[in-house]
Amino acid sequence: MALRDQEIRQLAEIERRLTEGDPRFAATVRKLNGRRPRAPRAVRDVVVLLATYLVGLAVIVLGTWWSSVVVVAVGAVVTASLPVLVGYRAFHAWREDRAG
Repeated sequence: MALRDQEIRQLAEIERRLTEGDPRFAATVRKLNGRRPRAPRAVRDVVVLLATYLVGLAVIVLGTWWSSVVVVAVGAVVTASLPVLVGYRAFHAWREDRAG
């Protein structure tokens, strides 16, 4: 729903007064305003890790069912390598967070 011109001016005046009254609060609101809530990186990494592992296992089972060595090999690569890559990324993000 769009705001009327008068409401936009009132909002701008309220924001100006808040900024003058408490600059720290205004800076925090500005910083948080553009962000959308997200799960912590570690939670996302664990979800991706489990999802890739389960997809890899499913591909291995399908390859065994179809008697296809190529499909089993692809499933093995997905099951083994993608979780390692996700863990590697999580480790480096953890190191960067600890460094500063």
